[in-house]
Amino acid sequence: MNTQCYSKIYSQNKQISILFVDDDDSCCDVAAMALKSEGYNVVTAADGQEALDIFQANGQDFDLIITDFQMPKMDGVQLLEAIHAIDPRFPMILCSGQIALAQESLSLTGVIPLKKPYSAQSLYKTIDEALHSLTLASPKN
Repeated sequence: MNTQCYSKIYSQNKQISILFVDDDDSCCDVAAMALKSEGYNVVTAADGQEALDIFQANGQDFDLIITDFQMPKMDGVQLLEAIHAIDPRFPMILCSGQIALAQESLSLTGVIPLKKPYSAQSLYKTIDEALHSLTLASPKN
């Protein structure tokens, strides 16, 4: 059995860039530090509207978005729906302490849930799952 991470396979020729969105500054800081320590490029946003603005200006620079569910201005579901309208194949992870409620609110398929609180290992595993589903569907160039 091949135990190599899908994110490592996906990123053989480039660094994976993640847009990480959470209104909790400490959550953003800890996640960004953990992801950067694993070699990911990370840009953070404090709410859905800020993330959407970043994505609209530089979406081609990102490989994945990870967002919290409940945030001010624009919540995670609204953000993912807006990004899906721009790029329906874009890999997305939705984080929430109330994952069942978050999934009920979300009409999109292909969004991978991640229950809060999560460990660094479960975050890495979920990223691998999101990137693996992308490579199975149609690799992003």
